[in-house]
Amino acid sequence: MNKRKWGIRFDEVGDKLEEVIKNHSNLKTSETYVAGEIGCAGCDTLKSIHDIVKENRLGKYLVCGFDIPQCAQDYINDLIVNFNGRPNVLRISDLEQKRGLNFNEMYLFLLSNPQEFIRNCLPFEFDLVNVDGIHSKNWVQKDFLSIENKVKKGGFVAFHDYCLN
Repeated sequence: MNKRKWGIRFDEVGDKLEEVIKNHSNLKTSETYVAGEIGCAGCDTLKSIHDIVKENRLGKYLVCGFDIPQCAQDYINDLIVNFNGRPNVLRISDLEQKRGLNFNEMYLFLLSNPQEFIRNCLPFEFDLVNVDGIHSKNWVQKDFLSIENKVKKGGFVAFHDYCLN
């Protein structure tokens, strides 16, 4: 198993998620495989998801992360490394200008309310999405409710962790 850089406290979960993504990304259930993550911080996990899909997907794919702008400021050095200095970070102004997405790329959407955007404006559905935002039960529920109707039949939802408060 490759040793990838996963997010904080991922431990062996990363290896298990890698196996799921490897196997799932090449199923013929969709023309374009879409993987996502809610709550990306420095995008270590998002980058790992992207690399696994890129290495294993035979067709088109898209990998998208969603977070709030403050996280980008807090993890700017990690973002520069994980995006190789490329400007694949989208803000609301980019979306208002109808900036398009290219297949076989990784994007980070920085929005003041990612859940609302996903629920009401996201123009695609996920094959796989990892929920790793704020770790309280209430926020994990909000993240799930924002994506529950945005996951394709046969898709996967993974939850990193949460606490009861």
